[in-house]
Amino acid sequence: MYYLLACVLGGLDWTACGKALGSLHAGYEAIFVVYVVLTQLALLNVVTGIFVDCATNAAMNDRQVVLQEEMMKEGLHRQELEHIFMEVDDDGDGWVIASVLVEFLRDENVRTYLRCLDISYHKPEEFVKILQASRRGMISKDEFISGCMALTAERSADMIFMLRENQKYLKSIKNDVNANGRSLPRDVAHIRSSLD
Repeated sequence: MYYLLACVLGGLDWTACGKALGSLHAGYEAIFVVYVVLTQLALLNVVTGIFVDCATNAAMNDRQVVLQEEMMKEGLHRQELEHIFMEVDDDGDGWVIASVLVEFLRDENVRTYLRCLDISYHKPEEFVKILQASRRGMISKDEFISGCMALTAERSADMIFMLRENQKYLKSIKNDVNANGRSLPRDVAHIRSSLD
């Protein structure tokens, strides 16, 4: 029994033990080799299984931690954006006049603060147009917060504004071309002038 354990764990060279058993009978050597191989495979599978299980649990915990951190960060961003909105909402009704918000967003302190929240814009007027989803000339607290949350450093307000403007131009061009093909040069000239 001692020799079997020593051969499997590497304390003895199992080929020497196998040859000694083979000198008694060839069947003993074959049984011994099968024993060593099966034991080694079983041991490797158990160790590998334990390692994979530990790694999977660690990865799952990491994902949960990252998810919780992101949710907490998003909640804090929402609170900060609500605080910013309440600064400009004088009467506290949850609505702000768009032109008042534009002036508020021109303040360099506000712009810097929003940049710290990964919200960037070049022109406050375009930023407000993006945020404004319902009543003309008015922006609700929910529109402000959800619009700001959609804007990150990767998707700046300028980029979204340009995409919306391009969509308007393309729709206008398509309508003009469908109506009569002669208006295409006028639309191209209009696009070129707006890009300059």
